[in-house]
Amino acid sequence: MFSRSDREAPCYAADMHEKLTAIVWDFDGTLVDTRRKNMNVARALVENITGRSADEFPALRSMPGYERALHRHRHWRDFYRVELGMQDSDIDRTQDNWLAFQLADETATETYDGIHEVLAAFAHLPQGIVSLNIKANILRFLEQLELAHHFHRVYGAECVQPGFQKPHPDALLRCIESLTGGEPGYVVSVGDHETDVECAHNANAHFEQAGVDLRVVSVGALYAPHIDDEHWRVEPDCKVEAPREIMSELAEVFARFP
Repeated sequence: MFSRSDREAPCYAADMHEKLTAIVWDFDGTLVDTRRKNMNVARALVENITGRSADEFPALRSMPGYERALHRHRHWRDFYRVELGMQDSDIDRTQDNWLAFQLADETATETYDGIHEVLAAFAHLPQGIVSLNIKANILRFLEQLELAHHFHRVYGAECVQPGFQKPHPDALLRCIESLTGGEPGYVVSVGDHETDVECAHNANAHFEQAGVDLRVVSVGALYAPHIDDEHWRVEPDCKVEAPREIMSELAEVFARFP
């Protein structure tokens, strides 16, 4: 027997596709499971810069501890400052050496189950990435995982000035402009961190103030383990616990829009 949501899903989906103009994705923890690799890179960087064993830092001893520590902070620099006790000069060195250590690390990565299908379902729309990772590193992953053909634009951490990274909406606004040309409609933003949701909210505030008929619909991607969203100060329009839920949850959201 079909439920009410099953019966109405095709209508919802048609309504959603009529209103959508573009999709913008976060990268780490949303498209690709880079958790283990990023922790290993962080461990190597910290040992190289501080001369101390990574095991001296609770946030780097285990994957659950690393993930929880990351999600306690709105910005990656806060993670290094608070959890690892690093000064700004050493954090700058970490940023400067991140790509080199990423290239040297051979930890395997993979997409989350269902990502390929969701990207294909949105193939008729322009899609972009806005991430705090480095653009060159993102492009390398996209090629390796056969995802590159889905994306029209990629904005990494270095694509905006310091202080204008997420949750500041600058990169998201630039990505939306490049994907849509500023045409009216709805843009979906998918991310696994509170900063992604806050970034979408800030973009909406910008559009409202500017009188632009554009709205960002935020999706909280909670399918990676150990994400605690209970204390998020801003709420996404919907939350998903698996990539394959994105389509149905968005359809429900768009059914409520005028």
